[in-house]
Amino acid sequence: MKVSAIICELNPFHFGHKYFIDNIKKNVATHVIGIMSGNFTQRSEPSIISKKVRTQIALNEGIDLIIEIPTIWSMSTAEKYAFAGVYIANALGCVNNLCFAGEIGDVAPLQLIADTINSEAFNIHIQKYLYTGITFAKARELAVKEILGENYSSILVPPNNILAVEYLKSLSKLNSKISPYTIKRRGAGHDSSETCKNFASASYIRHLMQNKNEDFYKYIPKSSYEIISEEIKSLRAPADINLAERAILSNLRTMPKSDISSLCDVSEGIEGRIFKSSKNSSSLEQLIKNIKTKRYTMARIKRLIMYSFLGITKYYADLPITYIRVLGFNSKGLEILKKAKKTSSLPIVTKFSQINSLDNISKIVFAKECSCTDLYNMMLPSPGLCGQEQKYKIVVKNTVNTP
Repeated sequence: MKVSAIICELNPFHFGHKYFIDNIKKNVATHVIGIMSGNFTQRSEPSIISKKVRTQIALNEGIDLIIEIPTIWSMSTAEKYAFAGVYIANALGCVNNLCFAGEIGDVAPLQLIADTINSEAFNIHIQKYLYTGITFAKARELAVKEILGENYSSILVPPNNILAVEYLKSLSKLNSKISPYTIKRRGAGHDSSETCKNFASASYIRHLMQNKNEDFYKYIPKSSYEIISEEIKSLRAPADINLAERAILSNLRTMPKSDISSLCDVSEGIEGRIFKSSKNSSSLEQLIKNIKTKRYTMARIKRLIMYSFLGITKYYADLPITYIRVLGFNSKGLEILKKAKKTSSLPIVTKFSQINSLDNISKIVFAKECSCTDLYNMMLPSPGLCGQEQKYKIVVKNTVNTP
């Protein structure tokens, strides 16, 4: 058994993902694990379709086992998101390769950048640039440019390369035996509105879905389209943050500044801008615009707004990952689980009742996941009820024996 893991969102699964999975199974793996964001993504947005449906589609399209990245980490910075995914892969104890897509298809330059960022020289250079008030991402790019040159700093611009570097940093930090394997992206670029034959970016596909344009069928497998179409018809998709706009604004307007200060990732006085802007904004778009300065990226602002709505404070940021939660598997995934039961350094959870036997931190993390799902359900075309997380039944494909 050769097991590869990918850290993913599949929001939604498209032909680029299919190309990626097929390449992995052709070259390095007999079994593939998807370590996937739950109902909220790294863009600080609700996933366009629920994690259960994304799990079902992933299993149909070649992934064998889906494991969840809890919202606390799935909606975090690239560094924390990547570390959470790598930590879970490493904890399983049976993963041979960590596979990721990038713009260059070569691990060596990415590894050099990762090693450089982990160096003392880099810390000195980046602090110099951060002092000027620019964003962390820009300061990081300039620091790498100063040490390695523009050929390397330009690699850090595309988001997929940034995540790739973070994966490599995390593998080093954990002293992991997992080998990295990268595949060059095929088709449309990240966030691009351009298409290439039947390849399109996930963001463009989401745009089509949210605007009720059925042309999105061109860019996803047929079976996926049929499942998603049924979700749309049943008003369970697409999820949209704007459906909770007034709730988010109302929550922020009534939050004391001290509560805003306690939110995860709040620093450098941004709580004052959020507090003031929440009183002078009548839409999420206006709120983001009022908070924005050159120091704070749009991604960070959106993350802080969502943290306020979901109640993710600094307390949660310091919690460790203490369990591995299975969302779905097929017959090959069951083979992975049987092996992982013997090798995993963390308990593997396949049903809600198992949470009660875990430690208090696990219960706290799962309770937060439950409340986040309750709020996610308010962002659906037809709002869902509370308590769905506790009732979640893992998706089982092509097998009948649940571990």
